[in-house]
Amino acid sequence: AGGSILATPTLFQGGPSGQNVCVATNVGSSPVTVTVEMVGLLTGTTQETCTINPGDPGGCQNFANDLAYCRVIVQGSAKKVRAVMMNRSIASPFTIFTAVEAR
Repeated sequence: AGGSILATPTLFQGGPSGQNVCVATNVGSSPVTVTVEMVGLLTGTTQETCTINPGDPGGCQNFANDLAYCRVIVQGSAKKVRAVMMNRSIASPFTIFTAVEAR
């Protein structure tokens, strides 16, 4: 089965209170299955696989408390998938320090 891959640049952890979070979103009109991988320097690669319904604001998420980049593997075409990785604080109000788009 063919697939498409979207990837972000690497982000630093941002200190002990920083966390990298990757979110894939379905902007199409039918469900899509994706695997969101976080590839970390120290933590290795972790995966989260989800089927995302159209309009689901939660999308599919994965995180790493590490210097990392995000790779989104889409079953089929990635035309209707958007993905972003954010570096945020791990404590409320979860301030976002920076964000990068997956391409």
